Amino acid sequence: PPPSEDEVALAALAELAGQKLLRSGSYKRHYFRLSEILKEYIGARYRFDAMESTTREMMGMLEPRVSGGVGLLRDIEEIFLSLDFVKFTDHVPGVVEGELLLERARQFVLTTRKSAAVDGGPRAV
Repeated sequence: PPPSEDEVALAALAELAGQKLLRSGSYKRHYFRLSEILKEYIGARYRFDAMESTTREMMGMLEPRVSGGVGLLRDIEEIFLSLDFVKFTDHVPGVVEGELLLERARQFVLTTRKSAAVDGGPRAV
């Protein structure tokens, strides 16, 4: 069977981390790619075209679909607002800031995935 959307996203996040773009000063590439990975995952997981959505549009589509509470929605919105700030301004983030966003993205995927959790327990989000 083809890999699930969470497996694809987690592999892409691991690949992005391995590229060390932040440490080489390619922070815009890192932030754009992280945004793409998350949008691809969200679109596949919640079945809508997240790739062509703005953050506001995407949040409107996610709100009725995500059953993880307000905190989960707030977290993904904060991630995208941070990504957008770097993508569309001259802000230069620190390496740690970019690495934390990558980890937050990974945690979002792990929390919202349909398949069995890393520890083998079911996820129903």
